[in-house]
Amino acid sequence: MKKCSIPPDQLETLASDREAWKDVCEEGLTAFDINYDQEAEARRARRHTITSTPVSGPRCHICGRICASEFGLRSHFRSHRPSVS
Repeated sequence: MKKCSIPPDQLETLASDREAWKDVCEEGLTAFDINYDQEAEARRARRHTITSTPVSGPRCHICGRICASEFGLRSHFRSHRPSVS
């Protein structure tokens, strides 16, 4: 109910009038859909933002890339292996 912007304190009053209840439900679902789409777009934007590269850490001796950790460096080394076709 909260996500659809339906006031819980007026629930009985709204539900007793069928037309008013129908209108409130339609408006609430429209508001929910809009909010959901906006929140989904914001989540997507956060996932796809470019993270800053670390300024210090282990450096790749092949290309000079700075990795955040030793594990990241080992994972990065896989990109330098020739692909098996």
